[in-house]
Amino acid sequence: MGSDRVSELKKIRNKINSLNTEIENIEKNISNSVTKRNSLLEDLQVAETALYKLNLSEPKVTDHAMLRLLERYENLNREELIAKILPENVKQNIIKMGDGEYSVNNKFRIVVKENRVVTVK
Repeated sequence: MGSDRVSELKKIRNKINSLNTEIENIEKNISNSVTKRNSLLEDLQVAETALYKLNLSEPKVTDHAMLRLLERYENLNREELIAKILPENVKQNIIKMGDGEYSVNNKFRIVVKENRVVTVK
């Protein structure tokens, strides 16, 4: 073999070795990243579980429960309340104009989203 050919073979073998080393390093980095990701996922699950337990530790009262109490024990008439929040003239405006804020008898405003009153201001 000529010396040029031997030199070219050495270059190619060195290039192959260099590429293989680089691939091995990348595979190690991938493995380390996967291990780190799994560890972070475990930590996240522990933190989410702790948050969930803290949220459960203090009882809460739902809006539904408050409404039922007002209806059953404070003589709140739901239909009257609905009529006060959404009188017929405002209902007609919502039908015509859609979502938005509407004044109710110049006393308060209601916010309508997706054809539902979502809050009173």
